Amino acid sequence: MMKITWVFTVLALSTRSIKAPHMHFEKCGTALCPTSNIVEEVNTASERICAAVCLMRYNCLGFCYNGPEQGCGLFNLHMTLAKANAVAGPRHMYCGRDLDEYSRFGRKAYRFFPTPVIQAASFTSCFNDGAYLALPLDAVENSRLASLAGGADIWINGTDAPSEGNWVAMGTGTPLPYFSWNTGEPNGGTVQNCMFMHGWNLGWVDVGCNIPNTYGYICEKVIYWD
Repeated sequence: MMKITWVFTVLALSTRSIKAPHMHFEKCGTALCPTSNIVEEVNTASERICAAVCLMRYNCLGFCYNGPEQGCGLFNLHMTLAKANAVAGPRHMYCGRDLDEYSRFGRKAYRFFPTPVIQAASFTSCFNDGAYLALPLDAVENSRLASLAGGADIWINGTDAPSEGNWVAMGTGTPLPYFSWNTGEPNGGTVQNCMFMHGWNLGWVDVGCNIPNTYGYICEKVIYWD
């Protein structure tokens, strides 16, 4: 078996992913490949071929590619977004994301979870699934979420807890570019810092974040196409 130096050079691929049937590979924000859980090491001419080899291995969950040495390391370690983001660094490895239970629409994929939970639990559930709580960026996406939820009320990704009246996306703090407030909303002041969507009219309502067992939710993954 070859010996690969896993401190590898930066791939010239910006923030995109390598797509494949039923799975896509996202760059994980870590500088080093795992030193354990390596299941196979092979030589491949490119990271795309390395991805194809990973897909053919039932126990492969991601890979590291060393360009100068053409080294492809396949690993079976579950790299969650939380774990990947915990290690800072300019170099990257790829983590496989299974999309079998997600529905694709262009550059996004969605999955509906009907079980009612508090808002924080919905965000955490999506995060642990390698996704984010869905945030519609325009009227088309807003309508799509309502359709996927079958008209049920759902949590959506937004809060003004950091600054009253300034709604931002949870997890990133990015200001929301689109709103679909019901008439008279938002009206809850500092005690209602989360939002949900009425499935029947697509309107948003601000509400307290800790209302128990009230709304289901939709997780979304962004797919960076080649």
